[in-house]
Amino acid sequence: MKQQKRRPRRRKARPRGGQIFGEIGAVKPLVNNFTLTEVVSEEGIETIHRASMRLLKETGMLLIDYPPALETFRKHGAKVEGEMVWIDEETLMHFVRMAPPPLPNWRATLPTMW
Repeated sequence: MKQQKRRPRRRKARPRGGQIFGEIGAVKPLVNNFTLTEVVSEEGIETIHRASMRLLKETGMLLIDYPPALETFRKHGAKVEGEMVWIDEETLMHFVRMAPPPLPNWRATLPTMW
């Protein structure tokens, strides 16, 4: 007896897009009505800063396999021994102040998105 090949059943076509849920209108922009949460207080930020400066001055940082950085630190007043670098707060903050300004604050320019 010859076995007949079964033909797969076709599914009925589903209505597309808006036909299932009705017509979709314009989407309203999201607005964040919550107040911003302060994760760390100003005092906490100052404590972290002081601890970081003490760490860089007293313990130092290890720069492995990057002689140009070691030379740059040495040239600008940091104490360098081998691959260890110690830098005081005054020197570090001098170069931080020379850094370019951060990118624009998108929250300030697009307030309806936040």
